[in-house]
Amino acid sequence: MQPFTMIPMFLCVLNVIMNRIQNAATNPLSGHEGYIEKSVRILTNTFEQTFMNVVCQLSLAVYVHSEYMYFIPYMVFCFVAGRILFMVGYTIHPKYRTLGFVLSHGITSLAFLFTLGYATGLVRLFHSSSSPGKTEL
Repeated sequence: MQPFTMIPMFLCVLNVIMNRIQNAATNPLSGHEGYIEKSVRILTNTFEQTFMNVVCQLSLAVYVHSEYMYFIPYMVFCFVAGRILFMVGYTIHPKYRTLGFVLSHGITSLAFLFTLGYATGLVRLFHSSSSPGKTEL
């Protein structure tokens, strides 16, 4: 599922390329970087969020029980949808980026908190290590 997480990054790079081609910012040294500033900010934020999300999801995949692995594709879907909403909203006007940011960063924060809970053992206080009907080996 991790390749799908890279879709927003790919779209952001294409957005920067298209803005460079369509404006006077074809040459990065020409001083016309203002034309692509918004696209570069979107790309930078998407890179940061994607890095955190991939690390959190891979860490979570190490700790989570196999019966709960089905949550990871949902997390990927929410992240990708959030990043696309962020990109579209920010392109329209920066004040419209909030929904996408909250969706993508919220799912990353949940993954981080669960990973932290598993790593520190706090999750074991609320969830037993074996499922009902299963026996430990």
